[in-house]
Amino acid sequence: MKKFKLGEFERNSAIVFAISMLANVVTYLYQIVMGNLLSPADYGTINTLLSLSIVVGVPSGIISTLVATYTAKYQAVGKPELIGGFMHKMLRASVLLACVVFAAVSSPMFCRSRRPATYWPPWSWWRSAVWRRFSAVRCKVLSDSYLTA
Repeated sequence: MKKFKLGEFERNSAIVFAISMLANVVTYLYQIVMGNLLSPADYGTINTLLSLSIVVGVPSGIISTLVATYTAKYQAVGKPELIGGFMHKMLRASVLLACVVFAAVSSPMFCRSRRPATYWPPWSWWRSAVWRRFSAVRCKVLSDSYLTA
């Protein structure tokens, strides 16, 4: 019987697959925990923001693919001096994209609520909602343990 040896590509692919599966399990556990800690409205809000982050992440994936493609092309044709200029242009494009996305997400129109001052900055609602729920659960557990003792 012949031994099966993994090449470098197969070994690296297996590592990427294992890390992706681990990330999926952690995401699933995160959803379970947040589903139990948050109210339905807060859970819907956090999932909306997570979905928005995936949509916003698509351009960054495109930029990284462009960088990898053009870096390989410049290296293949023997012009590695062009890589630095291209990387500089992509860095500027990435910073500009990040500033535009941050300005859009941080705008009061995006964070519209009944009490706009309460939810500024935009991520503060998450901290306050999780802390409220955690405090309520902790107080209930403590009060139940004192009742049984």
